[in-house]
Amino acid sequence: PLDGGHLLPAGRLREKPDALRRADVVVFNGADTRAALDAARDRVAHWLRADAIVAGMARRVTLVAADGSSSAAPRRLLAVSAIARPAAFEQSLAAAGIEVAGHVIRRDHHRYDAEDARAIDQLASREGLDVVTTEKDWVKLRGRGLSSRVWVARLEVSLHGDPLPV
Repeated sequence: PLDGGHLLPAGRLREKPDALRRADVVVFNGADTRAALDAARDRVAHWLRADAIVAGMARRVTLVAADGSSSAAPRRLLAVSAIARPAAFEQSLAAAGIEVAGHVIRRDHHRYDAEDARAIDQLASREGLDVVTTEKDWVKLRGRGLSSRVWVARLEVSLHGDPLPV
């Protein structure tokens, strides 16, 4: 939960761990089981207030056909993403039972153009694969001339742990 305890730019923390003392609610991304949540809570317990609400966030990916059809997605796909953590996208797909046969990775916030679409189409065609991309990337790819069959990975998150006050 502390990613080595290093602040930006050396690590991913935006504040020192003792800033948790100010938190009313702490959510651990990736703590998708009770055991993972308990382990994360234990790692930071000495910084938490006694009344802090602690939850874990579970992620689940479902695939939706970009053309709106209701057919089932193939289990082997070409991933396309321009996000900060492309490996996490691959892990989410694997957890959904998808084999990532290849991954076209661009820098986070990449602006796709027609040339990108052609390159993706050529690779998908050569490998006989449909394409899977994130919702964020589909917004940028749609309308760029991509002719491959596209599946959009819809990320669903749920919280579990301490009850939230109503």
